[in-house]
Amino acid sequence: MEHKNQRPDELIKKAPHAAILFAAMFALITFSVHAGKFQIAVFPDTQSEVCVGPGNTPTKLYAMAKWITNNMAASNIVFTVSVGDNVNWTTPDEYMWINASNAYRYFDLAGMPYALAIGNHDTHAVATNGGSARDPVNTRTLVRETPEFNAYFPVSRHPAQKGRFEAGKSDNAFYTFTAGGLNWMVMSLELWPRQVALDWAKTVIGSPAYANYNVIITTHSYLNSDGSVYQSGSYGELSPQAMYDQLVKQYANIRIVLCGHVDKSAWKTNTGVNGNRIYQILQDYQGENNGWVRFIEFDTTSNTIKGWMYSPYLNQGRSDGSGYTTANILFTNVNFVPGAAAPTVTGAPGSFTTNRTFSVTLDVDNDNGYWSTNGTSYTSFGTAGTTITIDRTLTLSFYGRDTNGRTSATNSVTYTFDTAAPTVTGAPNSFTTNAVFTVSLDVNENHGWYSTNGVTFYQFTTMATNILIDRTLTLSYYGRDVLGNTSATNSRTYTIDLPPVVSGAPSSCMTNRSFIIMLDVDKNHGYWSTNNSPFSQLSTAGVNMTVDRTTTLRYFGSNAAGVGTTNSRTYTFDTAAPVVTGALNDLSTNKVFSVALAVNENYGYVSLNGGAYVQFTSAGTNISITKTTTLSYFGRDALGNSSATNTRTYTVTIITGLENPSAVRGTDGFTFMNLPENTSGAVYSVSGRYVAPLSANTQGLFWDTQTVNGKRAAPGVYLCRLTSARDMKIVKVMVVR
Repeated sequence: MEHKNQRPDELIKKAPHAAILFAAMFALITFSVHAGKFQIAVFPDTQSEVCVGPGNTPTKLYAMAKWITNNMAASNIVFTVSVGDNVNWTTPDEYMWINASNAYRYFDLAGMPYALAIGNHDTHAVATNGGSARDPVNTRTLVRETPEFNAYFPVSRHPAQKGRFEAGKSDNAFYTFTAGGLNWMVMSLELWPRQVALDWAKTVIGSPAYANYNVIITTHSYLNSDGSVYQSGSYGELSPQAMYDQLVKQYANIRIVLCGHVDKSAWKTNTGVNGNRIYQILQDYQGENNGWVRFIEFDTTSNTIKGWMYSPYLNQGRSDGSGYTTANILFTNVNFVPGAAAPTVTGAPGSFTTNRTFSVTLDVDNDNGYWSTNGTSYTSFGTAGTTITIDRTLTLSFYGRDTNGRTSATNSVTYTFDTAAPTVTGAPNSFTTNAVFTVSLDVNENHGWYSTNGVTFYQFTTMATNILIDRTLTLSYYGRDVLGNTSATNSRTYTIDLPPVVSGAPSSCMTNRSFIIMLDVDKNHGYWSTNNSPFSQLSTAGVNMTVDRTTTLRYFGSNAAGVGTTNSRTYTFDTAAPVVTGALNDLSTNKVFSVALAVNENYGYVSLNGGAYVQFTSAGTNISITKTTTLSYFGRDALGNSSATNTRTYTVTIITGLENPSAVRGTDGFTFMNLPENTSGAVYSVSGRYVAPLSANTQGLFWDTQTVNGKRAAPGVYLCRLTSARDMKIVKVMVVR
């Protein structure tokens, strides 16, 4: 369809109203076919594609726009950017602007948001009949005159545009969209921008409201063909280098710079002052006129940016080999700015059970929250909060949503109302019995409480409790849960009429002493018997009985309730002392021998030569007799029964082991002990010369190391001759001075 010599306002008037409304509504839609992965399309300088002569169709430009709209859903293309030089120049009939406007109408109708940068060919700086300067003297002023651009692309065609430097003009404007789970801003800046325009851009990008937006800057002139930053502001104001220094590298949320103006593709990566990586990309194929489009794919899951060139008109891609630049770009480890979180709703306590009405006050940190109970319609509330009364069992659901459509997960909590008290079961009705029994109480939830005296209550759980009923009592019980729901207190009276209980008899035991048992009965009557004699009756006054011999006592209680169990106790009297055996009668011998003592019960005690008594058991003990010995012994049991002490004397007439030193020093003497009676002795030299006699003392035979003539014995070895009635031994002794 041709629109020769028609103004853009006429074109818009001729467009179907429904289509225009559809475009305005659809422009806010964010495509999310591939989670985390999306594309933007970049139009390089399209001045050749629109410059087809008046009345001719810009086939290549249309092919670019149509292909994008046809594939925007499948490829998740969410935004289109122009890097300027949208037309070659402004002709009197403005046909190139008409061509450009008609091409972008495909985007309007499909709901594709877009942003166009201003190139020098889009301004009055370029003549109407070619690429030369319109007025070389006033070029710096004319480069800011863009009436055709803003007439054919008014602000109304940009629903995604959120703000602009100058009212009614898109020369310097910013756009926002959401994709890949993140927030994005496209900042379109004029060619070689004025300082005031750049300062405006800084206030927008640096605003806290956009701190979590990934910023893409599009401007016409920025990189050279070799990838270096262009250093001149030419007939504008600020150079691209100044733009980089003042803006691009200063803000942590700037990610991409897109530009054109010079052939063909180049890219450059820098690190901003905040550590963020900045990816700067050049694309300009004005001399080829083949409808090239740069596609850039963002993958926010794997943190990559991938770029390539494609011509819908030619239906082919390309690969440039000029210098180190490349048309196919793959940037990895991109540090995207995280997206803003959806509003958070707070104030709802976790699910719980209660028996009381209460209120929940919900709050939302920004924009709006929404709440619903039991699946009803949602009600919205703002940051002032809302209060909800909970007076029954219900499920409260809530979420937050901001004006950009970011929605939090829906949270749900359930508040359960429970006013029923626990039920205690297991207690039989009141009754009378003559037997002890057990009541098993159970409770269906939380806790039960019981008492057997009406004062102290004991808690039990759903694991139940067993209560022994062994006397007449009243059992009281009730249930109470953690919410305080309490049942009525129930009572049961159990009357126990048991046979009388006889007490006072100690356990069976053994003794050697008389004692008294005081039998008692708790109610009439008790009965008792000793050694199978007839039973005698006793009352609650009790009875005393003397036990002075081995006795078996039997007793029981009996009344109308029944006859109690007969109990039996045996008290054994033991007055016999243990008997110690094994001791030989008195004797005289010239041999060493042993005496094996034994005791028939408990303990025996033995003493040698008047020494301390040593205890032995029924296992017995062996005593070695090596010298003349007096043996004394007796038995004693645990009751204290003791036998008479018996004594045996064993005379040993041989000389056995000698308990004396074998060497003496100085004037010390020594004694030969452990000798038979009437043993005599004398000291001789080793040559057999008589030295001195051994004199008797209380311990044995003594030598004071003196010779018979009163002199000290010289050092050396001496022979001591010991003689008894039946034996003789020679013992060597050394004297040391």
